[in-house]
Amino acid sequence: MNDLRSRAEALVQSGSNDELEAMVTWDMKKLIQELHVYQTELQMQNEQLFESTAEFTRAHNKYIALYDYTPVDI
Repeated sequence: MNDLRSRAEALVQSGSNDELEAMVTWDMKKLIQELHVYQTELQMQNEQLFESTAEFTRAHNKYIALYDYTPVDI
């Protein structure tokens, strides 16, 4: 992996974009695709978390109000 990075840095410094584009292998494209899938999955999980938090807050407020306004005989 270090050899690949060294070669890529050398190509970038030399300004040879054609050779740099040739280095983008199928594995790199696959890795980028996997990262996009994971990013989308995390965004979906984040949305679910916000929805769950909002639902919890509504239920919490409902039970707080129920507790606060329950008649008590002293």
